[in-house]
Amino acid sequence: DELLVMAHGGFDTARCLKCRHKHTSVIRVLLDGEEPYCIKPHCGGILKPDVVMYGEDLPRFYHDCIRRDFHDGNYPELLIVMGTTLD
Repeated sequence: DELLVMAHGGFDTARCLKCRHKHTSVIRVLLDGEEPYCIKPHCGGILKPDVVMYGEDLPRFYHDCIRRDFHDGNYPELLIVMGTTLD
């Protein structure tokens, strides 16, 4: 997984907008057309998939990987960019 950097995230996990608790397996709820809610007691907040929406910053992990992989002119032998403009 450390060789794959998903700059815009994925739908495999989600976070509660209220308590920030991390949830897994939220994709089934989304595909069923239902709104996903937090399962933590006394919360019930809405879950947002861990994807970057328009206007949001890329995750810190992305920037950490850029610093790690492109430091001091040390570039990888192969870089594949798919599905993003990275403007």
